[in-house]
Amino acid sequence: MVQPLAVVMTMVILMPKLEPQVREVRIGTPVTILLTLIFLQQGYKDTLPPLPSLTFIDKVYAFSYTVTLVTFGLSIWMLRRTNQAHLIHDPKQRATALGRLDLVDNLFAPVVMVSAVLATVVAWSTS
Repeated sequence: MVQPLAVVMTMVILMPKLEPQVREVRIGTPVTILLTLIFLQQGYKDTLPPLPSLTFIDKVYAFSYTVTLVTFGLSIWMLRRTNQAHLIHDPKQRATALGRLDLVDNLFAPVVMVSAVLATVVAWSTS
């Protein structure tokens, strides 16, 4: 149950590393991953009896949904900001704006990894 989820979430974490020029992929990937998460969760829920409360894996999936939605929002924001940066006429200001966007892309994976560890610990301790 966890291995396919880990593979899918690895794709979410690495998605901001794609170049901003591949707009369709940066927008389409989180949507595809969201659908994959839904089917993965439904697949394991079909093998369990109905439970009155959330299980540990349900909480992990809730975190995964949140990260995927944040990634989708980040992708839209990054594409918009990249387009705005390319309209700047001064090369130094354009380079500065694009450098800030690269910093956001580079910080995304570490922030998600730390958040995932914290969310897993909280989910495990509250289950």
